[in-house]
Amino acid sequence: MIAIAIAQISIAFCNLIFNPLFLITLVESESVIDLNPLFEFSRTYCVGICTFLVPANIVATLTTLAFIALKRPSQQKLVSATLAISFALVMCFHVATWFMVGVVRSETFILLALGLICLCANIVGLLYPGFVQQIYHFIASKITKKNLFKPQN
Repeated sequence: MIAIAIAQISIAFCNLIFNPLFLITLVESESVIDLNPLFEFSRTYCVGICTFLVPANIVATLTTLAFIALKRPSQQKLVSATLAISFALVMCFHVATWFMVGVVRSETFILLALGLICLCANIVGLLYPGFVQQIYHFIASKITKKNLFKPQN
């Protein structure tokens, strides 16, 4: 049951990201909620939104991965991951508003890639915490072999 719901959400998300006309037809249909003012707000204040979302995505994702690697309590991991996933989704939807009006530039693809990478990193971290811990231990072992943390004689 949960797998079907996740599959439906992922299909709708892929339609939204890779087919901007899907969102336009969704908005232009006779819906109860008019999302055009929200889209206009997103495009009008793009610089401010991106100035906040880019560092927020990076910091929240790194915090989630650090909590998972350091085996923090589950509640802390879930709160951090929820916040990071929210930032990533907002970033993807913000970029989708630009795709809806036909703005296809390198900046939109870079921001979309950042949002999707952060989203995937958080989901993988929650679903496979052992994988994140293995990467953490591998990196830590490489750093300690180079004696970066040991005093030089």
